[in-house]
Amino acid sequence: MKLPPANAEPFDELARSERLGAARRRFLDSQIDGRPVFHILKTHSKVDVGAWFLKRRVWACLLGDELLLFARGRQPYVERVPFDRLQRSEYNHVTGEVMLAPADGLRVGHLKMPPLEGLHLLAHIHRGKD
Repeated sequence: MKLPPANAEPFDELARSERLGAARRRFLDSQIDGRPVFHILKTHSKVDVGAWFLKRRVWACLLGDELLLFARGRQPYVERVPFDRLQRSEYNHVTGEVMLAPADGLRVGHLKMPPLEGLHLLAHIHRGKD
């Protein structure tokens, strides 16, 4: 299957704020050191961040050469994975998840999301590779 093209232009600060809200945008800005952000996805995957009875949604942020996964909370979750460590990643249509592979040791190894968002994520990871 041919993947859709990856975003060529990064999000500006206003687009990041509209997508994330003020608090999450500040958190993201503290993690990226001014690097360009090409896409932001709110996944349906959740992770424990130190809240008593609830988990927080994982956000996927596509930088130029890596995937940044994060969730805010008392114990924030942040993982950075270079795209070259994710070249066997695929979308599983049965489970509705992007399976991140072969990035062993990730706390979140799969991201629940709709098919079109999954294909968008994979387009950035594979960047034109079949």
